[in-house]
Amino acid sequence: MLKQATKKGIKNLPFVKNQLKKEILSAITDLHYNSSEPPNPGDVVNKLDLSTKYYIPEIEQEWIQKGRNIYPQGENPAFQLLLDVKEIGRLEHSPVQNAAKLTQLYQQHEEHIHLLSNELIYRKLRTKVFTWYIQNKLAQSPNNFEELKQIVQTDYFQDDSLALTFNSKRYLYFAKSLYYRSYKKMDKYMEYIQKMMNLSLSNPHYIHAFPNYVMSDTFNYIQTKIAIHQLDNIEKDLAQFKKLGKEQKVKLSYFNRFCYFYTLLSLAYYSRINATQKTIAFLNDELFLNLKKVSKSYLHLSMIYFCIIDAYFLEKDYKNAQIWIEKYNQHKYIRKGGDSEIMILFFEIACHYQDKNFPACQANLDRFKYLKTKYKINNKDLSPLIQLFRYLLSLQYNPFHAAKNKACIEALQTIEHFDYQKTISKWGIQVLQKIEQEAVMKSGDL
Repeated sequence: MLKQATKKGIKNLPFVKNQLKKEILSAITDLHYNSSEPPNPGDVVNKLDLSTKYYIPEIEQEWIQKGRNIYPQGENPAFQLLLDVKEIGRLEHSPVQNAAKLTQLYQQHEEHIHLLSNELIYRKLRTKVFTWYIQNKLAQSPNNFEELKQIVQTDYFQDDSLALTFNSKRYLYFAKSLYYRSYKKMDKYMEYIQKMMNLSLSNPHYIHAFPNYVMSDTFNYIQTKIAIHQLDNIEKDLAQFKKLGKEQKVKLSYFNRFCYFYTLLSLAYYSRINATQKTIAFLNDELFLNLKKVSKSYLHLSMIYFCIIDAYFLEKDYKNAQIWIEKYNQHKYIRKGGDSEIMILFFEIACHYQDKNFPACQANLDRFKYLKTKYKINNKDLSPLIQLFRYLLSLQYNPFHAAKNKACIEALQTIEHFDYQKTISKWGIQVLQKIEQEAVMKSGDL
């Protein structure tokens, strides 16, 4: 490489040196692979490619066996098929000598093909149900349900025992959960959400072989319980999830994802039960601090911010609520969701109102029009909040404005039980009642 660089000219030398450094580092990494770390499929494929390229059958056989040990027997047949092909190809160089082993491998190969075919059937079924759900969840008519019924009229959907592998069962349970959710059969929906979690936790080997799926299934189960107000045993579920995540001996990326999942679940639960002190205390939790320190992008989900801001606002700590609103607005890579972004904007207007910064209130209220267009929101549940702030601002500019306290209070009472709107609506009712009381006192003085 250096000779070539000399021929081409010295100006190419830094580039060639950098390429050479990469090649050397890559070779050293392969040579001194840390065998104490459990290999993943990517490691196995890389080592098999190297052993094939340089024809080192001993290393090839060693890594085929390591690949077999990654998954429980009969799981991930697609990866097992790759290992079958590698091993069969090596043994076929001496077919007479390896006849018995080859016969066994051919049979095993056929079994893996059958298992992979089974997975493919359920993958297609899950995709069809999911596609129907996305396209029709906002416009469910009898005709739409007829289409869904046709999709699921198969033995593979009706008979759970036909699913043979971990992935096949997950695809089936996911499809069934969406099916029952579409029909508003929440008991059956929860049954299959729980089946997904139980499957993921049923084999200790799954935790290491499918860490992403295990965490996702457990997270979805707890999140669903919180969302539909099944709050029994949530503390126990969270403790189990925390134990599961902290015991994971997997790559850092999975642990970071666990920290995000656990933070979101904990804050959502505390918000649901109005445990504001627990929410505020959680900001000093080891897992929350790790989440902030290791992977800031995970913190950028607006639901986490919403829970924290909501807790400070309920504690009437408007200063810290405003600090977290500013953090939310300043994050560079923030991924905002429509509902929470709008509600955080209402929190910001309320905080400015408490500080008597009425121009800022008006500016943020004007911004709502942009957000409403951006997210295509036609939610009538938000109109009482807009009505509230418009009325409050009108009183600042015209104290003798005709009182609309009663109408505003009645409008706010229609939304005070909703998850997103309840804190601001209850605050608005208290503010309006206070204004009404002050007006009565003034009239009495006169």
